[in-house]
Amino acid sequence: RPPAQALVQQARDLALFAAASLLTGGVGGLLLLTVALDAFNFTVASELQGAARPLLALLVAWPVWMIVRLAGYLAVGAVLGEPLAQFDLRPASLAAWWRRRRRLLAIGLGLIALALALQLLLTPLYRSLLQSAAGLR
Repeated sequence: RPPAQALVQQARDLALFAAASLLTGGVGGLLLLTVALDAFNFTVASELQGAARPLLALLVAWPVWMIVRLAGYLAVGAVLGEPLAQFDLRPASLAAWWRRRRRLLAIGLGLIALALALQLLLTPLYRSLLQSAAGLR
């Protein structure tokens, strides 16, 4: 998929995840992450099962950007789910929450942006390594 399409899809996924986390106290975001991780882990397991070079496949099946993105999503989901999870939506409490958590939210969003940059830079390398692990090179 072209990088512009990937960017739009990832922005859409992040918006859905953020809304689900915000509106459900984090439960909806965790559910979405669970489904996404299940699908990705199925793909990884399939790659490992058919690998000609299983050790190489094990090392590259989970790209570094996916790990960074997961950490970012967990931070964003925790921050956005907190007010509803604590059953405290009073304006004064929300203002205090924002002051306490905006840095963590920025870190989470920064990790997601870093993951996108890593994906754009490292996809050709990972593709080559996965092809080698599968015995296609």
